[in-house]
Amino acid sequence: MMSGKLYVDGYDVYKQYGIYVPDGGWTSLIAFPPLKQPEQNDWHEEDGIEADLSEPVLNTREVSLTFAISDVFSRYNDFIEMLSDGSYHVFECAVIERKYTLRLVSQSNREYAVTFGRETLKFADDFPFSGYTYKVPSSKMSANDNYLIDGVQTTNYGLRVLQGSFSEVLKTAAVKQNMLRNIKTQSGAIYDGEMVFYKAKDVKLNCLMRADTLAELWRNYDALLYDLIRPEERALTVK
Repeated sequence: MMSGKLYVDGYDVYKQYGIYVPDGGWTSLIAFPPLKQPEQNDWHEEDGIEADLSEPVLNTREVSLTFAISDVFSRYNDFIEMLSDGSYHVFECAVIERKYTLRLVSQSNREYAVTFGRETLKFADDFPFSGYTYKVPSSKMSANDNYLIDGVQTTNYGLRVLQGSFSEVLKTAAVKQNMLRNIKTQSGAIYDGEMVFYKAKDVKLNCLMRADTLAELWRNYDALLYDLIRPEERALTVK
């Protein structure tokens, strides 16, 4: 049953336009929004960077939704006209119990078979985390202290860090280059080798979030994002 899964401006898009988002098509919406790049200094004589995280803020983000289109029932062009009537439209994703205010950015080329088509639309989410009120995470997941964020077990959020993440934590950062002189008339080079400093590095943690209900999942998901973007740095402890 495709109806009752997505409403745009109050309209059931399957009943109104004959289109729907296939299973698994909500991934882009669920991803965390990015942070705006903070002001930072990259001191040559210090490891890493010094970032101003006194007031971290979220950036707008681009999300993609792929719609399945039926030639028999589709009023897809009417759907596009509706999205073009003003920039912002409210997407109520009933299947994942989430609501977003999005604006259309672009359309891809349609892929059509005889009686079926697909098209991916790109939207901007300019209101990440709008109107959120913090709720303490609550999870029935078994406690595990292998990974902690600011001293809090990730399992408090119903989150387990998966295999492959530890190697990311351990990987070595690249070395900052000191003063180097490479004179055309001399062999080799002259390098200031007195001190060694390392660049900042990115670490990717692969995670699984589990909950008994969608309400519990979103409560913990939102609490995790809120806690991650609190002012100043986070301390990641790996047992």
